[in-house]
Amino acid sequence: MQQIAQPQTHATNLKMQLNRAMTDSSDLELDRLTSIETPDATLQAHSYGAHISRWDSVKFGQVLFETSAPEFGTEKSIHAGIPLCFPWFGPFPERDEDHAPQLGAELSHDNHGFARSTKWRLQDFGDGVIQYALNEADLATGDNKIAPFNAVYTAQLNEESLKLSLQVTNTGPEVFRFEEALHTYFLVHDVRQAEICGLEEAPYLDKNNPTDFLVGDFAPLHIDGPIDRVYKSAANVTIVDAGLGRVIQVEKSGSATTVIWNPGAKAAAKLYDLKNDDWQHFICLETANALDDIVVLHPGQSHEMTAEYKLQSL
Repeated sequence: MQQIAQPQTHATNLKMQLNRAMTDSSDLELDRLTSIETPDATLQAHSYGAHISRWDSVKFGQVLFETSAPEFGTEKSIHAGIPLCFPWFGPFPERDEDHAPQLGAELSHDNHGFARSTKWRLQDFGDGVIQYALNEADLATGDNKIAPFNAVYTAQLNEESLKLSLQVTNTGPEVFRFEEALHTYFLVHDVRQAEICGLEEAPYLDKNNPTDFLVGDFAPLHIDGPIDRVYKSAANVTIVDAGLGRVIQVEKSGSATTVIWNPGAKAAAKLYDLKNDDWQHFICLETANALDDIVVLHPGQSHEMTAEYKLQSL
């Protein structure tokens, strides 16, 4: 990816924004905020966890849910924006010896893996792009040596869309496995009135009442309380939000799993960064590879998962 030539006015503004973020950061060694503004949209991301915290559209307004009390640059979970889950999803996956070794098993087994609590390197920015990179050398592992890998996370801001890409390469001599998810909090007027289309026939695991995969509901999904479902589906998904007068189309590739999550009122009240009624104003719709849909990479192999969020008027 080419850096933007300095004489261009827009590129110069982007460079100034990055310099301001570097100067204003309270702890440059821990977290750094990068902002990109175009005539049509704004995008902000944090180096700690490669966490996208803001996406605003001039035409459609605020797209991502934003919490009132985020603690960026700490190991606390942020229930807003787009947290990045890698190299596992949810609790550390205990699998039998028939599976390939889990990437990062030597490290702390925190929920959703080490990616969200690690500082990523800002690799490129400009022309609507923010790109981060992470490899085994970026992790403070002490004597625990994890398998060599390289992860590149790219956000491309367009006029009425945001495209995300996570590419993982096995740069070592041994096979490994991983899971991944873009834990996206979409802002909605009222989650109880929104409609999710595209998963009607997909089997799913209900993690609130885990038994086995259930058959699809054969109808658009409506949420009126706690939900935590892992769908086996590579299909595109749509959020129809009549309250905000818009549709969010999620077009994905390299993903065999879609996760739908909302804590509901009772569980949300226990989360430090959510107010009592915040749960009503977001849907977590996650492009993922999780549970049975793990990714296995042999030496030299790469895998890319993408999700493009397209905005439309109702």
